[in-house]
Amino acid sequence: MENQTLDRLGRKEIGKRQAYRALFPKPLKERGPKRAHFIKLRIRIPESKGVTNFLAFLFWLPLPILFARMILGFVKLDTKDMPLDKQEIIKLIAVRGIKVEVKTTDGVRVYIKTI
Repeated sequence: MENQTLDRLGRKEIGKRQAYRALFPKPLKERGPKRAHFIKLRIRIPESKGVTNFLAFLFWLPLPILFARMILGFVKLDTKDMPLDKQEIIKLIAVRGIKVEVKTTDGVRVYIKTI
């Protein structure tokens, strides 16, 4: 292919720019995941409607990631029950489009979405 390109350049069938682009194509950049800026929380407790409404009002607007990172800094995680450590959770919430839904045996549902 290189010889064909150089032969075509020598016969002036293609220009210098076209030959350069054929010989040295641009490498494709791998796009990383987009960063999230906000977290949307939804917590539903079936036994107490008042607490569910209060939490819905409290988390009506999405929380900035900065606040979530600060809160995770103060939380102590039990490493026996958690497969992820604190740093992995912080990296996980920094990616846009993550959706986590937690269903407990007593009916409490927690929905977390990164925006």
